Amino acid sequence: MASHREIVWLPGRLNGMGRDERCNVLAEEVSLPGTDISEYSRPIIFDAALDMPQGCYALQFGGKTVSVERLGGAWVAPV
Repeated sequence: MASHREIVWLPGRLNGMGRDERCNVLAEEVSLPGTDISEYSRPIIFDAALDMPQGCYALQFGGKTVSVERLGGAWVAPV
């Protein structure tokens, strides 16, 4: 059985650099074959506060936490 892939919007939170802010996350939801379990990958951050300083943050979305970095005005997340 093949996995099912879908692009989804999720609410998220960014924590770090003295900030705790809401954001929205666009991610790929991948269902694991033969189970009711899904994983999220390729998070893209939207609607985060524009004045957040450069540095490392924890991004929480869809029941998971990943490390991201604010660098040069852009969000850099693991691939």
